[in-house]
Amino acid sequence: MTHTTKANTPATFAFAGYASVYAAADQQNDVVMPGAFTASLRDWQARKRLPSLLWQHDATQPIGRIQRIVDNDKGLLIEGVLFFALKQGFEASTLVKEKALDGLSIGFQVAKATKDPRTGNRLIHEAMLWEVSLVTFPANLNTRIVRF
Repeated sequence: MTHTTKANTPATFAFAGYASVYAAADQQNDVVMPGAFTASLRDWQARKRLPSLLWQHDATQPIGRIQRIVDNDKGLLIEGVLFFALKQGFEASTLVKEKALDGLSIGFQVAKATKDPRTGNRLIHEAMLWEVSLVTFPANLNTRIVRF
């Protein structure tokens, strides 16, 4: 089912937010370390692609496109668009606009990690980024949409 929009309504909804925040333990006791995605982002760049933008980590529900990823001191800042032509993209944009949903989360595969002997947290030093999702409950409470 597709959602139709009025002729004067934009076909997309732009937003930006942190998909991953460095050096902050999430609810699974994982801590993504600065530089963990350097190799992965290089791989994506070499393929001239970016990770998928999904709804609630559901690979069958892409809802838009990531347009840009910036790896800065805080974490992975993404800029993306939600597609109104997709029912879930339109619904997600409504939830974001109404401030009912602002969570972001990442799907990734760990390539290198160590355990912090003091806290027991898993320190992720290298990981392959597969996707970014808009989610209701992000594992890292700091990964949020920051503007739209």
